[in-house]
Amino acid sequence: LSPALKAALGLPEAEGNLIPFPPELQPSRDHLVNLIQDSLPPPTSQGARFIKLSIGTLNVGGLKNFQEISQSGKKQGSWKAGQAPLLAERFHQAKLHIIALQDTHARSSGQSSVGHHSRIIPESPGPHSRLELWVNTQLPWDPSGPEAKVNAKDIAVWAQGDRFAIASITNAWVQIDVLVVYAPQTWKKPEEQVVQEHQCLWQEVTDALLRRPPPTRPLFLLGDLNTEIGL
Repeated sequence: LSPALKAALGLPEAEGNLIPFPPELQPSRDHLVNLIQDSLPPPTSQGARFIKLSIGTLNVGGLKNFQEISQSGKKQGSWKAGQAPLLAERFHQAKLHIIALQDTHARSSGQSSVGHHSRIIPESPGPHSRLELWVNTQLPWDPSGPEAKVNAKDIAVWAQGDRFAIASITNAWVQIDVLVVYAPQTWKKPEEQVVQEHQCLWQEVTDALLRRPPPTRPLFLLGDLNTEIGL
């Protein structure tokens, strides 16, 4: 989460440790970066319509109760799903079109509405979901065209795993894919375990990207990668 976004949302500084990106994962990272770069269409101005897109990513498990923080400034309590409307309002005030959330612990999957957003919770093999994708359906995606908005029906998840999901957002105004990732934590673990867990995750992601249905669209990577990736 960038300092500017934290300030816009009124959030406290996060605490935690990150380990450097393991050299063993460098080939996997390079391959993933190439896949993302290759997804970008060649530049063209013929018939193009430019959009203004604001995106954000946030690990809500590392936050305290939003209401208690905003009133007292103290770190106490825990983030609860009942705070979703307040979170949605903060995102809308920051004029974010797409938000990826991690460590959400939602116990149901599917698509619903919260505030001005369409809330997508992918299915998870575990007892609860690790991540979500929120898309603002009220903000225009084209500053010159207030009608250029995204509806809930324009969003579809076409690949998912325990710690990732890939969704397409397509209509007359925009055609993109969004990859949301919540990588395994790195602290208090042997380095061999960290490398193995991350290798498994990024292999799953790579396999899913190689099966991307046509046409190829620009791909946005959002999430908590729990490492320093150097991008």
